[in-house]
Order: sequence, then structure tokens, then C-alpha cells
Amino acid sequence: MKYWKSRLRLGIELVALIVFIVVGGMVILSRTLPPSPPGVETPTEARYYTKLDGKGVQCQLCFRTCIIAQGQRGECGVRENQGGTLYSLVYGQPCAIQIDPVEKEPLYHVLPGTTTLCLGTAGCNLKCIFCHNWHMSVRTPEETDNVPLSPEEAVNKAIEYGCSSMSFTYNEPTVFYEYMYDVAKLAQERGLWTYFQTLGASKPEP
Repeated sequence: MKYWKSRLRLGIELVALIVFIVVGGMVILSRTLPPSPPGVETPTEARYYTKLDGKGVQCQLCFRTCIIAQGQRGECGVRENQGGTLYSLVYGQPCAIQIDPVEKEPLYHVLPGTTTLCLGTAGCNLKCIFCHNWHMSVRTPEETDNVPLSPEEAVNKAIEYGCSSMSFTYNEPTVFYEYMYDVAKLAQERGLWTYFQTLGASKPEP
């Protein structure tokens, strides 16, 4: 019995240490990032939606196809109808920035031994009760500590820190599609690989 209590205590301590390292790394990296250059504007107009009568809109990005009234947001909490135009509230506003070994993503035999710059924002189009990133995924942009970071600046940081790739993760990347797309396009132009860690929650067109 004492043996198992000792093993349990050791496991708890290891988990606490891992959480401390991950959270600490995210905080340290975010504080080393300078203010982003001009051009990071939020909100940014969404790319996949339909305008409806009475200034309503219907988001066409994910399977939910939310019908959103004026002044309201979709299920993800980060796409808002402002005057009949749908906007992303998290473009250039990641709340999680972390450099990880690529194996942690987890990717097996994909650029082994390299690092990847991970980005995530507030919001998600699912509400999984077991989500270990709930402090981001169920929060709105107003409830998270965001770092203004343009696509250009994000790619520059990945290269500066010696990363071979960039990963969109932590929350469902579909909800920050516009930002993810622009970052990925620039990253690939500069020779970086990109990873999209998704639940498969987008519609076919995007």
C-alpha cells in the first residue's frame, strides 16, 4: 500500500512539474515578443459566411453553420456579427504561444529532432467536458491574455527561434481560420512546415 501511495505521489509531482514548465514557457515566450507591427487589426472580417435579411449572417465555416443576429456571436464565441458583417475577434491575437519538440504534437517521423512554434487562440466550436485546454477553449477573447502578433511576426519568430515548422493547436484551429490561413501561407513560402491539429470540424469548402 505504501508503495502505491509513493508512486501516486510521484506521478502527481511529475504532472505538476510538467504543467509548471509548459505554462512558464508560454509566459516567458509571450513576454519576449515585441509589439506587432502596424497591420494587425482586430476584428477582421470573416471569409466564409452568408449575409441574411435584417443584418443577420450565417457562418459557413464549420458544421454548426450558426445563424447570428446583429451584435451576437457564434457558438465558438470568437466570430461576431457587427452591423451585418461577420468578424473574427482573434485574428492576430493568440493567447497561447509555445515552442515544442515536434514529437510532442504528436508527430512520428516528421522532421524528427526539430522544434515547432505552436499557436492557439480563445474559443472553440465544441465544448468537450474533458478538454485540458478549457482555460482557452471555453473563454472569449476578452477573458484571455492575448499577444498581438501579425502573421508576418509569427513566422519571423518561428525562424528566429530555429523552428522548422508551425503548429495550430490548443483549441480548434477552425475558429481562427483566417489567421491560421495567412500564417500558414507565409510560413510555407519561407520554407516552414505547418500542422493543423483539428477535430475535423470545418465544412468542406475552407
